[in-house]
Amino acid sequence: MNTSEKSRAFNLAEKLKFLKDNTLTVSKIFFVLAALALVLRTVCRISSNFADFFNRRIASCVRFVMTSATNILPFSLAEIIIMLLPFIFVAVIVLAVIFSKSKEKTARYIMLLLSIVALLYFLFVFTYATGFQTNTIDKAFDLQQNEVTVEELKDTAMWLSSEAGKLADESLFEEYNSKMPFSWKEMNKKLNSAFDSVNEKYGFLCNYYTSSKPVILSRAMSYTHTLGVYTFFTGEANINVSYPDYTALFTAAHEMSHQRGVARENEANFLAFIVCASSDDEYIRYCGYVNMLEYVMNALSTASSAEYGSVVASLSDPVLMEIMGYARVYKEYEDSPVGEISQTINDTYLKSQGTEGTKSYGMVVDLAVAYYKAQKSTAE
Repeated sequence: MNTSEKSRAFNLAEKLKFLKDNTLTVSKIFFVLAALALVLRTVCRISSNFADFFNRRIASCVRFVMTSATNILPFSLAEIIIMLLPFIFVAVIVLAVIFSKSKEKTARYIMLLLSIVALLYFLFVFTYATGFQTNTIDKAFDLQQNEVTVEELKDTAMWLSSEAGKLADESLFEEYNSKMPFSWKEMNKKLNSAFDSVNEKYGFLCNYYTSSKPVILSRAMSYTHTLGVYTFFTGEANINVSYPDYTALFTAAHEMSHQRGVARENEANFLAFIVCASSDDEYIRYCGYVNMLEYVMNALSTASSAEYGSVVASLSDPVLMEIMGYARVYKEYEDSPVGEISQTINDTYLKSQGTEGTKSYGMVVDLAVAYYKAQKSTAE
């Protein structure tokens, strides 16, 4: 080997050593960040007031940076990453086989994989998870939640039915369901304006511009029984657009609530309703009332079939057609085994965050009834 070849070999060895040492350093940093996140999560569980402070003052800054970075993309980065997962999984297996020939390389490889998991946990806590320990949203709206009676469920449903009926525009209907009279981009703009209006009145939201993104593989997503998902590692609100527009719009408001740090599902549903109802656009208000009406009617159908029947009889023709149209679309995906698995995973995840699991979505009814009672009391 001549001098030039020896020099190149030495430089390559130095570069490999530098890369190996820095990989270990980065891994250690990620483990320290994960430990810090664990401590933070523990403190937030002890103090809801601290969780409020962190979620709204610090985590919101991280969410804003991530959301702003991905807002410029016309597609969902999270969806692309998920589509690449099979290839990533194969690559991980292949590298594991290659490194298995050396115990040292195997140990470093495992440490690298664990450090990536540690980084994801850190991002989860510092962007989103502290929202599960904040004070409940009823305090922000000054609502009194009590045990809900059948009569209160019916009265709330009748109110929602009446408001939805006033806003229903038959000219917007095509076949079974209404069609959004503006573009997705315009919808995002209108929803952001409505979020601003709610924040001006109640002052507890993180006030920045966000957007929701239609999922390309929405039809495939429907088989998982998922209407939308907020991905904390990209800051994106991803929406299933294979369902009727009135549902997709409400789901967008729900996921955009997550972007603003409202983590609990019932609270994100409630805020989505309040935001839609506060919009200056009639169709958005209509979507808010119809979606909340469905939640309340589901609860009422369990509590009293007779009272449920009386509410159904009161529905205007467009609203009834809208709800029936959704049931028609959902029927195609209802018996999907993938959906059952997906819902089980989601239920487990939500319970691990201290909530009631997927049952928490429907718990928005308690908030809706409390809100209706407060509105009624103010009017009187």
